[in-house]
Amino acid sequence: MLAPQCVAVDAEDNIYVTDSESGKIFVFDSSGKYDRAIGSLKGGEGYFKRPTGIAVDSTAQRIWVTDTLRNKIFMMDMQGSVLKILGQRGSGNGEFNFPTELRLDGQNLIVVDAMNFRVQVLDRDGTFRNAIGQLGDSTGNMFRPKGVAMDSEGDLYIVDGLWGLVQVFNRQGQLLYYFGQHGSGAGQFQLPTGLFIDHEDRIFVVDSFNHRVQIFHYFALPKRTKEGM
Repeated sequence: MLAPQCVAVDAEDNIYVTDSESGKIFVFDSSGKYDRAIGSLKGGEGYFKRPTGIAVDSTAQRIWVTDTLRNKIFMMDMQGSVLKILGQRGSGNGEFNFPTELRLDGQNLIVVDAMNFRVQVLDRDGTFRNAIGQLGDSTGNMFRPKGVAMDSEGDLYIVDGLWGLVQVFNRQGQLLYYFGQHGSGAGQFQLPTGLFIDHEDRIFVVDSFNHRVQIFHYFALPKRTKEGM
């Protein structure tokens, strides 16, 4: 690999890695053994110019990949055949300006639309549902959105590389709170670039210029049942 970017894992623990420079997706088995590659630049004419974000759904037998330079999302089957291409260059609903990260959330595709300074929520076929964020210099706005993830309550966490913080929004796009600031201490960031939340609501933030990953923990409210909490 030349410039690996993002990683996804399927139901059999196969590992899919986008490589933005080679224009390919490299697939490895669960032990790390190379299996195959999907896509190729082919002198600039292959599937991808700069693949970045990736999401895999083994049940639906689908792979989604953002191509940052083409301003599109490719939907493929598990063998890499292109089934549908979503989006085009622009700032309207369902249009992109350098899309990067991509997450699946139920029937939604959540896309970091980096140079439109927002995160777009689409359905799996590319129909626009809503957008969060806009360019600005105050909280609730974005300047360099880099990564996105969801907690167990369905709130969206968006890491902003320039602001050096993580902003948390509800599904209606309302800012709930934020954490982090510029610095090298605990809870501070220098160009944070990635974000992941596991099933225990632990939040992993790639703090790139501090050469580390910081881990936070969100404690969700207990869910109610008929018997009580």
